[in-house]
Amino acid sequence: MRSSVLPIVAAFAIACGASSGGGSGSTGGSTGGTDAGSGSSDGGGVDAGGGTGGGSGTDAGTDGGVGSGGGSADAGSDGGSGSGGGTSADCQGIVPDSLGQSFSFDVPPPRQGSAQCESATSDESGNIAASNAAFSWETFSPAGEHLASIPAEALFPQGIGFEGIYMRETSIGPTFPSLAYWTPDGTKHADTPVGSDEAGALVNRAWPNGVLTLTGFCAGPPPGTIEVSRFDATGNLVSRSRSDGGCAILGGGVGDASGNAVAIIQQGRGGAGSELQGRWFDHEGKPITPFFRIADGLSFGDFPSDVHKRLIVRAVSGGGAVVARDGVWEWFLPSATTTVQTAPAWLAQNPHTDFTLVRDARAYAILDRGAADPHVMQLYSTQGNRCGSLTFPEGGLTTGADGSVIAAGGTAGCRKTVWPGLLR
Repeated sequence: MRSSVLPIVAAFAIACGASSGGGSGSTGGSTGGTDAGSGSSDGGGVDAGGGTGGGSGTDAGTDGGVGSGGGSADAGSDGGSGSGGGTSADCQGIVPDSLGQSFSFDVPPPRQGSAQCESATSDESGNIAASNAAFSWETFSPAGEHLASIPAEALFPQGIGFEGIYMRETSIGPTFPSLAYWTPDGTKHADTPVGSDEAGALVNRAWPNGVLTLTGFCAGPPPGTIEVSRFDATGNLVSRSRSDGGCAILGGGVGDASGNAVAIIQQGRGGAGSELQGRWFDHEGKPITPFFRIADGLSFGDFPSDVHKRLIVRAVSGGGAVVARDGVWEWFLPSATTTVQTAPAWLAQNPHTDFTLVRDARAYAILDRGAADPHVMQLYSTQGNRCGSLTFPEGGLTTGADGSVIAAGGTAGCRKTVWPGLLR
């Protein structure tokens, strides 16, 4: 029996630490796919991604010329009362006085098909990665000079370079998902299988670096097994363990600030008796809690992967995870417990958004994903106070692990503008 994680669109997430989001991407079956997920919102938004529209991309990719930043900073508005110019103490130093200098470059078109530059990020050293199609990323130097191509579905920034899943080819059988680490020059280093042509995998951000993969195995009758694997910042396998639940539909997961990880599954096809459930695992992948109910199960059509597409799962400062359904932030899951709480106000008040951690994990950057002005980035302290906003000349905003802000413009979002280290 095949795993319920089917090929979907590439999902991408940004780093925890200097800048973070905690999302996930997925692969499965003998063909990979993409989900405009966390490089999107795992199901609907763009998790770090910024491009829109369709069509072909432009050539080049080596324009690293510096231009003026443009835009404006709303420093400290609605930041609460307190000292320091009307901003609360937890908002001090969060909103920059200006955008500063920027540079722009074009992402080269993919080798096959039309360009769609939905996702982008940067590692902690300022190297940039931008997708231009499913399983196709381009890397650039901190000055915007084109470096290499990486055939990954989703990329997660690390100290230097990126990790992600790609479909490994063999001479004796079908392709299968494998977790690899690439340096910015495109050299692939560590490379570890995380599934098979029958068992798809979700890749998720782990705090503060590295990644977590969840693989569902269902070769016999339920419940099957879920394999939980954790990798360090250079792609080395740190731990691997299994638990029951692999015959359910994998909905998402994330590694949190406490070193634990949550996996979300769905039992059933939606409707009566179907449930969204969560389970917490420790750093070694061993279960901490039993599966616990989050909500009724989600309905879907022909593809179980639609459940993954409808959920966003992100880690938050201090531990635990938040979950959005159909773009609306609904639940907070405290780390290592079976408790399900309502989403914090700073998220519940911002539906159809994604977020990243910036300012050395002292603040959240709220990224519009269709509900408001795509040029505006709201900034909140990790205590939930609104510190202000930034307005950029381009939309499709995201942040990288070094605090850079990356915008997407031009045809299919393939013109990237970068404000290096703005929210470091």
